[in-house]
Amino acid sequence: RQGQRAIDAFFTLAFPGSNFAMDPFPFGKYKSNIPPASPFALSCVTPEYAPTQEDVYYAEPPIPFGKYESRKEAGKDMNSNQVDQGPYRPMGNSRWGDIIDVFTDDVSANVLKNYKVIVLLDQIDLTENLQERLKAAMNEGATVICATGVVKPEHSGFSGALMDPELHVGRSWTYKNKKRIDEPYRFVPCSTRDAEVIAVTDDGSPLLIQKFYGQGKLVTSLVPWFEGNFNTLNGAVLTLLDDEIESIRPVKVDGLPIQFLSSKGVGFYNVLLSNNGNKTWRGKITVNKLTREYEVCNELLTGMKLNTKFTKNQGAVVELEVPPFDVRVVSWSAK
Repeated sequence: RQGQRAIDAFFTLAFPGSNFAMDPFPFGKYKSNIPPASPFALSCVTPEYAPTQEDVYYAEPPIPFGKYESRKEAGKDMNSNQVDQGPYRPMGNSRWGDIIDVFTDDVSANVLKNYKVIVLLDQIDLTENLQERLKAAMNEGATVICATGVVKPEHSGFSGALMDPELHVGRSWTYKNKKRIDEPYRFVPCSTRDAEVIAVTDDGSPLLIQKFYGQGKLVTSLVPWFEGNFNTLNGAVLTLLDDEIESIRPVKVDGLPIQFLSSKGVGFYNVLLSNNGNKTWRGKITVNKLTREYEVCNELLTGMKLNTKFTKNQGAVVELEVPPFDVRVVSWSAK
């Protein structure tokens, strides 16, 4: 459906590599596919009740040639030689950290008000009730990001966009008066009311606009569904997401892409890092708004003490290594 390419694109950006997770096992094509892969192999369905081979679709191998004669030979080789399957089981590394939750459109206002950035994906029906819930979250300081398609011409009072029901083609875009980026895309032309333009097309038409509500704001993309070319997000939308999420994310990691998440409680702040690659990860973690009282820093799995440097703007920086396909938990605490 329209808008669902943007869902794929968003999660591929949020967790790069996750789009490979459903590939067939990556040794390529077996010369003999007997026995065939079975989606029922790990289930309790007995053969008499399982579908016949003709009733099941088997995805093509990722390459038309392969390493093994059959699936049985591959299993025997991996078991007898204790082959580490980690490199062949892709796990996502997050562009922004593991800070994303997913809700359906009946999420309550009490839940939404706990979030600082809310992105509307897919064909959501922007009902009066949903608008009121989003307004409540924005009044509390949230940024809501939505696209034409969800936002329609009849929502001009909500979005501030007076849309023409047309599709035009853009050749480039400029975000917040920065460098022009050349990229083809489609957009809906509009004029604005009670809204500020933050990105424009090559002919100066609004591409991203924002309207303020209380302490927060609504940002509307005039690119339908946020969709770019093929299975990508439009570049201006991605720049916006980076801008908004970067301003609030609690942890920044410098180094090769790595999966990470953070948690805090009374007297501690933890950052967990998962190295999903076959090379030792070396990098730097910066935690925003961590006061100097959290001066004790340890890695919880090894017991190693880590040296923390505090920044001028209430941040803490530490460097460490994470072995291949391993995890580390950095914990700050007060004395």
